[in-house]
Amino acid sequence: MVKGVCDCVTLRQAQGGVAFSPFGTGNNQICYTFRVTFLRTVQHALIILYLCVLVAAFAYTMLRLRTTFMWKIVQFEYMMMAPYQSFAKFNEEFTVLGHQGGDLVEIDLAPYFPVLLGERSIRESNIFGGRSEWWDRRAQYRVFAERILALEERSGRTYDGLTLEWWKWPASPDGYRTLKQREFADVKLLYRTP
Repeated sequence: MVKGVCDCVTLRQAQGGVAFSPFGTGNNQICYTFRVTFLRTVQHALIILYLCVLVAAFAYTMLRLRTTFMWKIVQFEYMMMAPYQSFAKFNEEFTVLGHQGGDLVEIDLAPYFPVLLGERSIRESNIFGGRSEWWDRRAQYRVFAERILALEERSGRTYDGLTLEWWKWPASPDGYRTLKQREFADVKLLYRTP
């Protein structure tokens, strides 16, 4: 019980009276009504606050309108809306092709990126996008190609050389890699081992 607000209930129980009942009369009914009204008001206030934060996060996600209203909480909600932050009409992927004789064989990179496809795409774009001026892309590609060659040889697959490419192709409702073919894709050569 809330001290001071509902003293009437505890006083009545202490005098040997009937226990509190929501259907009581007099002071008990006033106490019950106050408590229920107070709790409903708090619940509605929290719901309204949550909806305000949600609308602010949605506005920031879709329109980049930043508000000063409880920014830390809005930022958390914004991160929860991550799947809706962007939409691309193209798929992009880092691709490694192994040279076997005169053929090019695509190497499955899933064992080397043991994460979900969305996280893998972000990691690849961060690694191979090179967002800094000081970052030597060519050296990084060479190191990556050497590691892939060594790991593939350890798995029993040998290649004469590797080609690192960045593929960009149109999205398809039939699947992520449905249109990942040279005739549909924009292929950028990143590195080729000698």
